[in-house]
Amino acid sequence: MRYLGLMLVLMCYITYFMFMDWHGFLIPFTNWALMLTTASLVTSIQAAGDSTNFGKDALSRGEAAVWLQARHHLLYTLSIVCNFICVAFYWFLLRDEQQQIHGSHETLGWGRGLHLELVHSVPGGACLVNVLCTNCILKRDNWKFITYMVIVYGLFCWIYFLATGT
Repeated sequence: MRYLGLMLVLMCYITYFMFMDWHGFLIPFTNWALMLTTASLVTSIQAAGDSTNFGKDALSRGEAAVWLQARHHLLYTLSIVCNFICVAFYWFLLRDEQQQIHGSHETLGWGRGLHLELVHSVPGGACLVNVLCTNCILKRDNWKFITYMVIVYGLFCWIYFLATGT
């Protein structure tokens, strides 16, 4: 099931590069959530097949298991929160405006509209399926990384604005 979710998430990359402006890929927060979801699904797939580092008493086996589990938990937590934000903001606040802006493109309007619908639903759905399939809990300690991610994203947007003026 995770493989299907990963394949559907990869479709969002394809629709982006088919219909949207390539140079703007890192600007929307939605694409950051897409990349986190992809990484989270990949680590969940790896965890499902690795009973040594993710099985019973794996943490007592060594530092590699601790690092792999920490990476998985961090990506898992961040992808859930970021997808919740993206889905909620898009579908309840931004959808009509964004569809009007991107859907009115002369030749690629339909494709841009399709991409917006996919990228704001498929990663969230894949994340939900991953939550249902993964024996993992959200750790309160990982929530502090959301602050760091917001700072990094904010700095990126500020530097992009200084460099391009847009």
